[in-house]
Amino acid sequence: MKDDLEFLDTLNERGTVYLIRQRTTGRMLTGRRVTAEQRPVYAALCGAALPHVVPVREIRPEADGQFLVLQDYLPGISLARRLEEGTLPAQTALSVGVQLCTALDGLHHRGILHRDIKPGNVLLREDGTVWLLDFDIARCCKPAAGRDTALLGTPGYAAPEQFGFRQTDARADLFALGVLLNQLVTGELPANRLAPPPLGPIVARCTELDPARRYQDAGALQHALLRALPPGQRAAALDGQPAAVGTVPGFGSGDPLRMLAALLGYAAAVLVAAAGFSAMTDAAGRALWGALLVCCAGWYLLAFDAGGLRSRLAPARRFRTRAGQLGYTAALGLVWTLVCGLAAFCAVAALTAA
Repeated sequence: MKDDLEFLDTLNERGTVYLIRQRTTGRMLTGRRVTAEQRPVYAALCGAALPHVVPVREIRPEADGQFLVLQDYLPGISLARRLEEGTLPAQTALSVGVQLCTALDGLHHRGILHRDIKPGNVLLREDGTVWLLDFDIARCCKPAAGRDTALLGTPGYAAPEQFGFRQTDARADLFALGVLLNQLVTGELPANRLAPPPLGPIVARCTELDPARRYQDAGALQHALLRALPPGQRAAALDGQPAAVGTVPGFGSGDPLRMLAALLGYAAAVLVAAAGFSAMTDAAGRALWGALLVCCAGWYLLAFDAGGLRSRLAPARRFRTRAGQLGYTAALGLVWTLVCGLAAFCAVAALTAA
């Protein structure tokens, strides 16, 4: 089977990660040599397709008892390389945090702890998305264990419990993520210099020494990061896309077709409203027509998440996928429709009685 792999380059100093082209498919891959102890985590990731986690395609046994883990090759640079050029704006760091929370939420729900969240293990792509790499010291949860394996993780990023004081859980990854976000904004560890608000208080809670005082899961941390972003940027952060600041829904996306569709939609709404109001001669009819317009406008703004409504009203994990976003939007839209219908009924009843 090895004959279908063409080893093109070595990607790390230890010579354990390779750039590979698969001859049979033409696909570019990375190959990582791992031990039998590391294999279970990569096996749990194989075929999982978790958001912002580089997919594992295959695991092949090696002659020396090790294994070759084949993953998709994603071009980009590490956050460590990016930090060599300078720190990031706070809103960019918040967006990075939102995406990494999505990755961690998926991992933790599969019982996987990364245990080495740091800038060198996060890939930044040109489209603004970030991807979590390097699961060499990750492990599956062991709820029955009293203490963790000592001295694993990167000093400064590793939570205190990773040094053998107690058993680690998902909150150890949140500790490291808080340190990473602080470094993205200040270039320093939070113990030396804490990021200014709104990120600083979030980092402070992530890095509490007592795990019980931290955010208890990635969804809770993601919700806090989303609330720190301007409403118009929350949906874009969840999708891992650069957000347009202060734009009308449908505009500022950079997509000419989407902008044209939004312009035509607004123009059609104005024309329909003008025609409807001119045709209505009684107050009750105008109330019904107005309720219909408000209902339609609400659905339109909800589809674009113009006010960050989904971000404010729902736990982030419930709409981290496209299907979740659509389902939750439909539920909010149904509630909005019922509210508009009830308001219209009350208005018509009052006007008719008068």
